[in-house]
Amino acid sequence: MTEDITCSAQTRFQAALPNVPYLSSSSFQETISYITDRLEIDPGSNPRIEKAGEGNMNGVFRVFLGDDSYVLKQSRPWVEKYPMIEAPIERAISEANYYQIVANYNEIAARMPKPLDANFEAYALIFEDLGESNDFTSLYAGAKMSLEHIDELSEYLRHLHGIKLNHDQMRKLENRAMRELNHEHIFRFPLNESNGFDLDAITPGLQEAANVLIADSEYVSRVDELGSVYLSNDKTLLQGDFFPGSWLLSNQGLHVIDPEFAYCGHSEFDWAVWSAHMMLSRQPLSVIEAILEKTRSKQLDKISGFWGVEIMRRLIGVAQLPLNYGMEIKGPLLEISKELVANRLEPALESYAQLLN
Repeated sequence: MTEDITCSAQTRFQAALPNVPYLSSSSFQETISYITDRLEIDPGSNPRIEKAGEGNMNGVFRVFLGDDSYVLKQSRPWVEKYPMIEAPIERAISEANYYQIVANYNEIAARMPKPLDANFEAYALIFEDLGESNDFTSLYAGAKMSLEHIDELSEYLRHLHGIKLNHDQMRKLENRAMRELNHEHIFRFPLNESNGFDLDAITPGLQEAANVLIADSEYVSRVDELGSVYLSNDKTLLQGDFFPGSWLLSNQGLHVIDPEFAYCGHSEFDWAVWSAHMMLSRQPLSVIEAILEKTRSKQLDKISGFWGVEIMRRLIGVAQLPLNYGMEIKGPLLEISKELVANRLEPALESYAQLLN
């Protein structure tokens, strides 16, 4: 079955883009030739390709050539994990532009894998391989966020949001098509009563809880307003998807990856997404308070609103997380989402503290 799906994806890709190589373990020789030609290196003996991680958006592979290894990433005209969802293939170009800009800022570049090649015609990127590493999705399974990592991630955002972009850089990082895709799946799809998404197949009782939110006109209106803020342009460069799946820990330290959703907008969005995932992973209240302490100069109403929306969309939207709890936690979290979206941050934190107890 997996083989049939893979072949179907390759056929579909080549039909849509006949002059672009489909880079994957299923097109082994072509992929090996591609990377050796781009990097002008010898394949060595026994080259091999394996999937790199559980990314949602793109085809990502580790390619082993002799004693060296590389990470190869190619965007498709769809979401890799959800092939039925179309996505702008140009996201690879936006990601390459992000890497090009942050390369001049060591505090940021040192926290990211080194880019080795960007091919806009093939929508493909090649990076150094950080070696054996793990993302932070273990937080959802009970791991705890350390204060050291909070400091490191906060510094990453502080330096990133402090970059002064010129007009040309802002134009290159507007990333409008990806933002519109994200807007649909964050602010609209989850609250669309006709979306056809079977929530009870995920968690029995979840559809009823979602229906309560959908029927709350004030909540829906506020989410719609926040969606308009998300789509509006601003001068701050954002990572755009600052959650545990975008953080890697290797022998070389903590790294931030996958900025395909990066754009110029309101910095509060990055902080809000981070905070939301600390609640979704049931981190201690002290972790959330430590993050909030880092946001003193930000607009807490925007953080609160985006925070609540991120909780909502991760619970009743398509982009589900590996959560090991049911409605006993999801129900209260959706109530907390309502408080956050209504800019009642303190009551939301009190409700969260009660949930942890």
